[in-house]
Amino acid sequence: MRSRRFRSTKLDRHLVPQADAGSIDLAPIILSAGHSLTTRRAFAHNQLTRAKALNRQRSVKSIAIMLSASLFALSGCALGKKMLEQPSGPPQEQSAKLERKTEVFTGKVVLVDGAYRLSLLKDPDTLLRLTRARRETEFAQQQINLRKYYEKTISVNGTLQDDWIFGADIVGQWTPPGGATGPNMNAPKQTRP
Repeated sequence: MRSRRFRSTKLDRHLVPQADAGSIDLAPIILSAGHSLTTRRAFAHNQLTRAKALNRQRSVKSIAIMLSASLFALSGCALGKKMLEQPSGPPQEQSAKLERKTEVFTGKVVLVDGAYRLSLLKDPDTLLRLTRARRETEFAQQQINLRKYYEKTISVNGTLQDDWIFGADIVGQWTPPGGATGPNMNAPKQTRP
């Protein structure tokens, strides 16, 4: 037999004999426990070190870490957004919901001093504003724009308080025979709310 030289491989530092030309393709591999195993060189790398399996495990772990980091970042963004949306400064006190005594009001929409108001048919001198709000502090914010009902007679369900009809729902409009239907697009713009 010819002499064989041993060389160290990068994989787990096993000693693999280096064969000369014409030698047999079998090589003894010395395991870490001191046992020897004879196998083909082509399969020794894949079977004993499982490099592909280890690489796959590393890639799965790295993907899992990246996914968990991205989920953490997204949840942090959502929390930050909620914090930014909260109003700053002292909290505004909300008034209690007002008690509703729903009535039906019928009147004509008029433009007075640059603002649209509902003039009741029963009392034309009474000018009312309409709002969908049910709290007194929100009346101005949720005021109904009456421009499209200008010079039309409308019916409104709601509750009267001072010069407001709150919780208002416009339930109908009356147009004379042959009159224009739909919103009044020629109504002048209001100059104040």
